[in-house]
Amino acid sequence: MLLGQFHVVVDEAQDLNPAHWRLLRGVVPVGPDDLFICEDAHQRIYGDRVVRSRYGIETRGRSRKLTLNYRTTSEVLRFTTQILGDEAYLDLDEETDSVERYRSLLTGLWPRYRDFRNEADEQRFIAQQIAEWKEEPGELGDIAVLARTGKIRDKFARALREADIPAVVVEDGDASTRRDAVHVATMYRAKGVEYQRVAVVGADAGTVPLNFVLDQSAPEEQDDVRQRERCLFYVACTRPRDQLMVTWTGTPTPFLSFLSGAPAAR
Repeated sequence: MLLGQFHVVVDEAQDLNPAHWRLLRGVVPVGPDDLFICEDAHQRIYGDRVVRSRYGIETRGRSRKLTLNYRTTSEVLRFTTQILGDEAYLDLDEETDSVERYRSLLTGLWPRYRDFRNEADEQRFIAQQIAEWKEEPGELGDIAVLARTGKIRDKFARALREADIPAVVVEDGDASTRRDAVHVATMYRAKGVEYQRVAVVGADAGTVPLNFVLDQSAPEEQDDVRQRERCLFYVACTRPRDQLMVTWTGTPTPFLSFLSGAPAAR
């Protein structure tokens, strides 16, 4: 028998589905401070958006917007918020969630980006870039290479190993705790993880957003699926604290349209 009142803290609430919300409402009786919920509509990468009030959870008028970013530098923050474009992002109360007042107290280098003619050149460049990062303070486990698909991830992991750079593919298990190797992962697997330096690779049109995912979606779902793909790219690019590198082959993802006409950092 439970005595007294207890509470539940919910993180990454934007990715919960209706079954999760029904469970939470059933677990915690309605009362003062019954649920403490954290969400970010810009990081919704799973499933359809739900409306929290439909499950007996009311937060209107009781919420607070957090705008101070502790993870990344101001430069990375400014770059990544542009990825979100001018779309409307609705929170779980069906209210617009804006990044207008986001700020960071950290400063650093502006993110770099570069295009390539073929995948081999891109892979060689990333290996060279990480070889340079190895010489900077920190451990290899502070560096990550993130890709949209497992196939692209594995290609870059192989390229790093061929360049004598220790690399571990991060899936389920203990690989994420390795400090003696570069972490190579999909964008999904990087959710909730932080690094000092990150290379987001294979960011070309057709891969980001992934054509296969869009083609499998019903016409009425296309806009929502595309927004989730944009959020996934945003999540990947917000993983580094200090340095971000974005690369692609051929035509870049349309989510980088704000770079049009700007010279790439070489």
